[in-house]
Amino acid sequence: MVNKSANVMNAELNQVRRLLLDEEHHNSDKDLMAKLGISKTTFYRYKARIMEEGQKLSGVIHCRNGFDGNAIRLKGEIIFNISTELNLAKKNIATLKKVLFD
Repeated sequence: MVNKSANVMNAELNQVRRLLLDEEHHNSDKDLMAKLGISKTTFYRYKARIMEEGQKLSGVIHCRNGFDGNAIRLKGEIIFNISTELNLAKKNIATLKKVLFD
């Protein structure tokens, strides 16, 4: 087994990533391995690494969206509470008008 330089590994990893993301020419894993000329173990190691990076990235995005989602939910609750309070105030004013002026 020959150790590859980091540059060669990153180049191959980027090739695998590009081919996996290429929806127009989506091939099987075997086709991709043949096209790249890499072994099965190398391909699946690269693929696992790409999937792990994707999960980390989606976790970061989820955290950011989760925070934004909580802010949006909180904003919605505040608006709901304000509108509920306004409706109650309008009902109370209508009741007071009936009592005082009828």
